[in-house]
This record gives sequence, structure tokens and C-alpha cells, in this order.
Amino acid sequence: ALGSGLIDGLCADHRPCSADAKRLPFPQSAPGIAGVQTLLSLGLMCAGPALSRARLVGAMTAVPAALLNLPAGRLAPGDVADLCLVDPAAAWQPASEWYSGGRNSPFRKRGLRGRVVRTLLAARTVYRVTP
Repeated sequence: ALGSGLIDGLCADHRPCSADAKRLPFPQSAPGIAGVQTLLSLGLMCAGPALSRARLVGAMTAVPAALLNLPAGRLAPGDVADLCLVDPAAAWQPASEWYSGGRNSPFRKRGLRGRVVRTLLAARTVYRVTP
């Protein structure tokens, strides 16, 4: 749908849950999965002839920012340097580096490719993968 232009943007809906709700078994929990940590890798799995990586990244950055009228999702002279540096070939398993308090995801124990290796907020490193 993204590759054909049927939809323009892609995001993970972050809805914080109580600690008790996060401990529930999947069938008893509220609908949804912990998704922000795997969004990029899962999106990269869809990239190909019908969906370029550039279009995918734009759908997760510039498009949502524009829809919300935020000065973000782009990098141009004078813009604040909020960046995620990505290694699209890096292999990783979410369960070994799970940061979310929620555990309900069918992708936690799956090997994925493509990961954020460094995040800068206002040009300051706030996250970095340790080698």
C-alpha cells in the first residue's frame, strides 16, 4: 500500500500501559504489540522494487512530521540535527536488546536486519550501539 501510494505514512502507535498490563500474557492483553523498536527493521523487509528505502524512510519521518505540521523529519541547512544513523544490513535479535517495558511482540525472538546504530537529538548523541 505504501509502495503504490495508497497510503503516505507509516508509524508505530506508542500507547504507554501500566506495569500490570505489560505483564499479562498476550491473549489477555489489550490489542497491539510493542512496535517502535522493530518498526524500521520490519519496514526494511518490505523495501524493494515497489517501495524504495528512500520512500520508506520518508514515510516514517517527513510525511508524519508534515501531517502534524512539525518542523522535523528532514535535514536541511539550519534545521536541528535530530538524526538516526542506520545500518540497513546489521543483523540483530530484538529480545537480546529489548528496551520497551511491553513484551508482547511476535518479532522479539526473530532475527531481523536493519537497525539504528546511533541517535542524535539536537546534534547530541543520546543512543549508540556498543560494538
